[in-house]
Amino acid sequence: LAGRILCAPSQVSYVLNTRFTVERGFKVESRRGVNGFVRIVRLSERQPLPEQVRADDVAEMPREGLRDLTLAWRRQGIISERERRFINTAIDLIFEKLPPDERPAAVRRLLAELI
Repeated sequence: LAGRILCAPSQVSYVLNTRFTVERGFKVESRRGVNGFVRIVRLSERQPLPEQVRADDVAEMPREGLRDLTLAWRRQGIISERERRFINTAIDLIFEKLPPDERPAAVRRLLAELI
């Protein structure tokens, strides 16, 4: 793709990783090599939470990214406002009480319980 549009591969990666995020309603799938591909999937508003996101996809997100994701779920009607506030409180506690290296595992556990 980078060769076709005459740019560096890192530029393509940057655009994919910053523009097509889970919190914006997208999932990017890719494979390198001769038979490689890039697939950008728009997450359906009607899909239930387990189909929309895997815990590993969001475990490394910063706090604001996770909060944006819960807002998107609320706007899509996947969760209620009460559930959004509850999840955001849990996210805040994870980021306030745990050291940075323990946060991804805690976010994975939280999302696994939600799913």
